[in-house]
Amino acid sequence: MSAGKGRLPQFEAKQAVFAALLEEGIAALHIDARREGVDVPQHLQGRPWLVLNYSYRFQIDDFRFDDSTVFASLSFSGARFPCRVPWAAVFAISDARRERMRVWAPDMPLELRAALIADSDEEEPGGEPFVSPEPTGGLRVVDGGAETLTPRRTGHLTRVK
Repeated sequence: MSAGKGRLPQFEAKQAVFAALLEEGIAALHIDARREGVDVPQHLQGRPWLVLNYSYRFQIDDFRFDDSTVFASLSFSGARFPCRVPWAAVFAISDARRERMRVWAPDMPLELRAALIADSDEEEPGGEPFVSPEPTGGLRVVDGGAETLTPRRTGHLTRVK
């Protein structure tokens, strides 16, 4: 995939990760639902961390994504809602089990970045959040770039030293 005119490289990377995970099954977008252009049910709009699951297996008639947006009518408590998510609102993409995840630190909500820093007791290199990687997994954010990580199976953020 090459970057077209006006196409941002970080969005191209997000689209590629999303497409690859969809080919394997479920892809989960971790989004800041407060960002401009996000359309989700009203009760979810104020959430700094919202996870939306997508899969070709769900057979959603209007599911599509392009260089700027992911669109699909998703089900919430049995009711369908047409969701629109611009790539700028996506700060992480994972598989359904959260065994593989890619994080884009610059797009992460400030509250989450601050919580990771506070939990890590690490300094922020270059003004970006930093949580040291550990072989056992755990959420990590490194120097503003995208990082692939393997979260702990417990699903909890833990202090990493």
